[in-house]
Amino acid sequence: NGLGAKHMAREDAHTIGILGSGWQAGTQLMAICAVRDIREIRCFSPNPAHRVAFAQEMTDALGVEIAPTSSADAAIEGADIVMCASNSIEAIFFDKWLSPGIHVSAIKLPEIDDAALIKADRVGLHFGHSSPMTIIADGAEPSDHAKGRGWSSQDGFDLDPCPRLTQMIGREADGEITCFINDLGLGLQFAAVGGLVWRKARDAGIGTEMPTDLFTEDVHP
Repeated sequence: NGLGAKHMAREDAHTIGILGSGWQAGTQLMAICAVRDIREIRCFSPNPAHRVAFAQEMTDALGVEIAPTSSADAAIEGADIVMCASNSIEAIFFDKWLSPGIHVSAIKLPEIDDAALIKADRVGLHFGHSSPMTIIADGAEPSDHAKGRGWSSQDGFDLDPCPRLTQMIGREADGEITCFINDLGLGLQFAAVGGLVWRKARDAGIGTEMPTDLFTEDVHP
């Protein structure tokens, strides 16, 4: 998302509205502050205590004042960049919030509704898959695969023509509305680190073998 913003957000973008207050939201702010001169951040999440604590923690970490807001509208109004970083499996950003020159990013496809994507001048993708490549146990019905939710919620916007991250050429005008979706990550960093830790633990003779069924679930976290 940071690289998407580097290529697609306006050079003079200084204000952020972020929807979400978990660890993903924190990494999103770190990324955007690395590629743009951010001077003001407003944060909304449905949990007042979480957003207040998050605002204080990230203000200290980034050196940029973060103001918690009581509504998504207040966080987004006048923002140059809006970042969606939630665990929602339904849209949290809608076309009514689009304005000339805005850049919107999401950590997964369902966060931005179809109408907003259709109205955008340019939409970029990380990987280019419209649904995750997951294996689901027989009889399980994960909530993020339900009809009209999660990965099946977007059916009015065609992702195929959208450039992938490696094809980004940036915006053509300051007034363009741009979106970047981290549609799917490859997770290579997790596999690489996990494999290294496992080999070191095995070689050192430490740790406990765990049955894999302890790590499966049929609900969205």
